[in-house]
Amino acid sequence: MNEIEALTSQIKEMKQEIERLRSVIEIQNLMGRYETLLVPQTMDRVAPEIFALWMDDVSMEVSDRGVCTGPDGVTRLFAEFMGPQTGEPKMEDGSPDLRGAFYIHHLDTPMIEVAKDNQTAHAVFYSCGVETPFNRQTGVRQAKWCWGKYSVELIRGEIGWRVWHMHWFRNFMNDYHASWVEDYENDTKDTRSKDDYPFILPTTYHCPYDPNKEVLPVPRNPEPYETHKDSSWIYGDWLSRD
Repeated sequence: MNEIEALTSQIKEMKQEIERLRSVIEIQNLMGRYETLLVPQTMDRVAPEIFALWMDDVSMEVSDRGVCTGPDGVTRLFAEFMGPQTGEPKMEDGSPDLRGAFYIHHLDTPMIEVAKDNQTAHAVFYSCGVETPFNRQTGVRQAKWCWGKYSVELIRGEIGWRVWHMHWFRNFMNDYHASWVEDYENDTKDTRSKDDYPFILPTTYHCPYDPNKEVLPVPRNPEPYETHKDSSWIYGDWLSRD
């Protein structure tokens, strides 16, 4: 290889690395936008602005709600099941009463691996948050901690990077006035019947904090890879211990 060929090869490699670095920034911004939209007022914008709705197997798994699959399933998850019309009190005109509704979910510890082909990416984020759901039994809002982790598989399309598959691993959701050790049995549980929703597949993994059980460190951090093959990286060698 002569000097010109070597220089051309180096420039090509540098361009590829720059594009992958740009992808990391775009992914961070996309996930940041996801968290800012994850409030009752804008919950219906999450699916169209964040997810790869052109992919038939797009999915989102939230704690023990099951895996919402397909464009329709992901859209309905955020627009209907997690929207302001579910669980919130009503105003006289029937609209949701969002007074006191306060939700903030931080996004930190970003671990992002963009595939060498720059077409997909694997990522893990930690998240600590506060939620203020309406308690229908007491008639007032309740302050809660909500901590967990995200595993995310992203894909790049004509409109840029979008979430392809995402799983929210909730570690605990407990009363603000109690610790996760004291209040672990009151972690929110999904009681919705899924029989009428064929796009909701069974929950794959939901193990919130329990002081009587070993806490497995899932999801695992993503490792460098050439091109996306499957989702086994999320559990790695911990899968056999579940």
